[in-house]
Amino acid sequence: MFPAYRRATANLAVVRPNCGLTWPLLAGIGKVESDHASGGRVDVAGTTRGRILGPVLNGRHGNGRITDTDKGKYDADQTWDRAVGPMQIIPQVWDEYGADGNGDGVGNPNNVYDAV
Repeated sequence: MFPAYRRATANLAVVRPNCGLTWPLLAGIGKVESDHASGGRVDVAGTTRGRILGPVLNGRHGNGRITDTDKGKYDADQTWDRAVGPMQIIPQVWDEYGADGNGDGVGNPNNVYDAV
């Protein structure tokens, strides 16, 4: 995950030089949300070994209530949303702001370079 955090902040420093986002802040988010992709369980391209899904966001057990926004595309749930990937991004947010951080032509919330 460390290379993904560093790459994201280096790219951001060029695109938005006044942002000030640091790799330790991204690493903190990655630690809290997925324990750095389950301890770095990613392939050589940075894709997680299996999807990382948050709890069902149905308003129960202290979770927010977010009805499905992606027709199950990212979270395999067509009723409720679930945060996805190592940075735990809501599908609707991914659709709006998702990126191709590793340059393979595909934005994938389960790829650490894309998600970060």
